[in-house]
Amino acid sequence: MESGDAFENTHTTETADGISVQKLKRANVADTLAAFPAAIDNQWAPRSILNDIVQHGVLPKDWGPKRDRKARAEVMRSLIDNERIIINRAYIFNSSALKEEYLEKRETRDDFQKLLESSAIVVNLVNEESPTQIPSFPIENREEVEKSWVSLCKQSSSIPILRMSWDDEENREDFKKYIEKPFAARLLALGALDWKRSCSDLGLEKNSWLSLQKSMGLLVEHVNREKNFEGRSVTRNEIYQKFVIREGGSVASREYQGDPMRLAIKEFADLVYNTNSAEAYRVLSSSPDETLNRSALQEFNDEKPDGHDMDPDELARCFRQTALDVLRQGYSINRLDLLNSSDIVRIRNSIAYKNYIDYLRAFLGFSHSETFGALVPPGSNGTPSAQGLLQAYETLVSSMERHRDGREREKWQSNLTFRIETAGFSIEVDALLAKIKVDGISLLKKPWNKSVPYTVKCVLGSKKFMAQALGSSFEMFRGHMSNPSEQLTQLHSRLKEYTKFEMIYDDEIINEAASSRSEDMSNFDLMV
Repeated sequence: MESGDAFENTHTTETADGISVQKLKRANVADTLAAFPAAIDNQWAPRSILNDIVQHGVLPKDWGPKRDRKARAEVMRSLIDNERIIINRAYIFNSSALKEEYLEKRETRDDFQKLLESSAIVVNLVNEESPTQIPSFPIENREEVEKSWVSLCKQSSSIPILRMSWDDEENREDFKKYIEKPFAARLLALGALDWKRSCSDLGLEKNSWLSLQKSMGLLVEHVNREKNFEGRSVTRNEIYQKFVIREGGSVASREYQGDPMRLAIKEFADLVYNTNSAEAYRVLSSSPDETLNRSALQEFNDEKPDGHDMDPDELARCFRQTALDVLRQGYSINRLDLLNSSDIVRIRNSIAYKNYIDYLRAFLGFSHSETFGALVPPGSNGTPSAQGLLQAYETLVSSMERHRDGREREKWQSNLTFRIETAGFSIEVDALLAKIKVDGISLLKKPWNKSVPYTVKCVLGSKKFMAQALGSSFEMFRGHMSNPSEQLTQLHSRLKEYTKFEMIYDDEIINEAASSRSEDMSNFDLMV
């Protein structure tokens, strides 16, 4: 496995309580293949359990084991999907999915230690100095858990621990800047959701949108009052206590109300909370199965200010992250909950895993090894595509499952397209085949004397497990361009460079372009 020394400009040091640690800060993990797995959150509950609460008014008696199985599956998925996962220190002590891996006398304990020492698992601290500082909140089987975790840390050669900064004053300021303020801002942005689309995301009837709007409006009003008028920080626990928990109940006991609109607040608060953590460190967000996906935040629906530059960097990052989210929703691994730390160590040591991670690095625009070229599917012109990423993942999972139980997994296919539209001009990006189709290219030379609106849409058509056909289309964001000719020309020429996509034109468009543009079209790869 990779050495924990994979992080640059870090070294192993010793804490006051004698634990060997590798101190990491935001810059060490930003824009890397790391993720915050939301399922480790002790408040996470899959949609099926929330539906049971609505139906019966209380959490079902068997909800604990049911949730733990799903949480365990998602933790194992995250350790396969990513190079490393980042875990809040509190979850080390209250997540059954994790505790079962490192408790003393567990067969998986040594391999869990290997995952820590290799930085596959990174422990996230707020203001603590050591991973062994025990939380004050109630912990089930506290004595056993505390003894097991502390002894594991003492036995480890190095534990990777992450804070915003290791300067206490700077850490407090960064926490406010990257965690507290953005959390409140993202909650306030919920007031501008497309409510009918949100009903669909939540599995509610579309005619419930007025009730949803009213309920979410109460949340936004509260956040606005606390933040802008009272000057107080807003926490998820506070939101739970005011809107989600029954009167007289506690957050720790998960005494949720059975009102679907209040549970909608919970789902959005959880999504914002976990997305905010990922964005604070500039790493990937990881949405579990049966949970709101990040696209439900409709982050890119905000009206951009006049003259906003359609930045190819922003588009490329947006396209790649959305494509990755869509693809990961379709990944199917048989009985992930049966995997343990020992299985994960073996998988992460495999050639198939290393190839998948290398392809994922290339797809997301991160640094990758020279072996990437050997992984590119035929006909892709040497560029990373979502189709190639899916193929690399299929190879990994197939080899993994054949090794475990001899079974082949079911296939998943999808068509994913992004479309940038403005008056008479469009750029269509086929994310799976890594190709771009341009229409109305002659308009690039047309003189414009006013700002022009544009939209970016995502269109998904898929066949999940080769069975039911699904499809959806939604706007990602919209805005205005003050200098359309210049901005569209720049976007047109730079998008290929930044996304490594091929350019596709038909005969009519090529002829139109030749007569309207002086730029040498030989700069582009033409596929007719």
